Amino acid sequence: MDNVVTEDEAVLLKTAEEQLVGFEELLDDVYLDNVVDFEEFLRLRRARKEILEYTLHKALADGLITHDERQLLIRIIELLPLVR
Repeated sequence: MDNVVTEDEAVLLKTAEEQLVGFEELLDDVYLDNVVDFEEFLRLRRARKEILEYTLHKALADGLITHDERQLLIRIIELLPLVR
């Protein structure tokens, strides 16, 4: 990453931020009782998948994923808890 945020990267970051708000709300529900019930598990898994798909869709909007956008996508994947 070159420490310069292009317009495409800014859109990608904004998209990820908007999507992560809902994910954090789901995590708050889990942390209330420190138990992940099956419904919470399904919601977390669905939310993670939607975040990744939506963010990737935004990155592909111009038909090209730059190296820096790719690095941002990798960071987003790394930050989201793995929910299988």
